[in-house]
Amino acid sequence: MTDSFLKKVADKVYQLGDPYYQTYLVRGEKCALVETGLSYTVPKVVTRLAELGISPEEVRYLVITHAHFDHVCGAPGLQKAFPEAQTLASAIAARVVNKENVVANHFKEDRETVNNLIARGLLPDYDTSFQPPATVRVDRIMNEGDVIDLGDDCTLAFYMTPGHSPCSMSIYLAEEEVLFPSDCLGYPFSNMDIFTMYLSSYRDYLDSIRKVSGLDTSVLALPHAPAILEKGKVRDFMRHSLEMAQEVHNHIIRSFRNGRSFEDLSLELFKRYYKENWAVQSEENMRICTDLVVRRSLEAENITFSK
Repeated sequence: MTDSFLKKVADKVYQLGDPYYQTYLVRGEKCALVETGLSYTVPKVVTRLAELGISPEEVRYLVITHAHFDHVCGAPGLQKAFPEAQTLASAIAARVVNKENVVANHFKEDRETVNNLIARGLLPDYDTSFQPPATVRVDRIMNEGDVIDLGDDCTLAFYMTPGHSPCSMSIYLAEEEVLFPSDCLGYPFSNMDIFTMYLSSYRDYLDSIRKVSGLDTSVLALPHAPAILEKGKVRDFMRHSLEMAQEVHNHIIRSFRNGRSFEDLSLELFKRYYKENWAVQSEENMRICTDLVVRRSLEAENITFSK
């Protein structure tokens, strides 16, 4: 089975999830769940909250950080489990998850990931009767600088951090110096490599890294890896994330100008990054991601290409 865990990463923040996908509980007088994960992670989250003695009525906010499938497909299940909760997202994300064709494809990828986990013997108890919705409900649009007050000296500030996607948000709990960056800092691997995922804009991606690096952060609550808990390690990770993005971009541009094809560069990235926990997602989804990284680099330098 996938190992699920409950870890306190700050006085009012708990990490819920497994080695693949994280949801974070922020507990003030009211509770918020940041990151909604995939359909299969919902029962794990519900169980962990019950272990903490949190009633469904105490959960008042669900935060969709951006509209990619692995950050959206748990939302309907969480909405059902916590009916008093408002679902928050950026305006762009809200429009995306209101499109039936997009949501249908999201849940196709969700199912592909679940099937990969089942094939590895990691989800023997998955409920295969789950029926996905046509769209995903969003109750409240969040804008740059908006703040949610959870009470008990616990506020969540929202920052627009595009680049990974045009709809990405990062959330900051200033009282405890906790940053929830979603995927704006990339996907870390065990060998210190980072999948630098500027899927919508290379320039915006760099700007967003610099933006969140300006926040005084002691806990970095990553969505696909354990939270980073020391301020020095957080600074190092942010710096490394920026350097890796620039390194990958420069490699793509230099290699393309030296005659390598778009397809060859995308395949190189696929072979570099389709590994470890990322490999529970479909190969098709990963190839889309690596194609987009190459495309965004070339677009950033106004280089003409064909694909």
